[in-house]
Amino acid sequence: MSERDVDTMQFPGHLIRRLHQISVALFAEHMARHNIDLTPVQFSAMDAIAREPGVDQATIAARIAYDRATLGKVIDRLELK
Repeated sequence: MSERDVDTMQFPGHLIRRLHQISVALFAEHMARHNIDLTPVQFSAMDAIAREPGVDQATIAARIAYDRATLGKVIDRLELK
């Protein structure tokens, strides 16, 4: 099998990566259209906070399946905004 015989569209990992890229691009486009400066992770964190006011950062991280240490930086950026 040569490299020319490989069809990346047959690999689920490649398709999942492309889906993620497309999803993030559509999200960014929608946010820009409404003049909202939020990343997908920031949006998810804000949604988790809105659904459960007073929630701690560890719980937010668990709710949105995000690393707790990195989420702290996300929250810091949200507070600056």
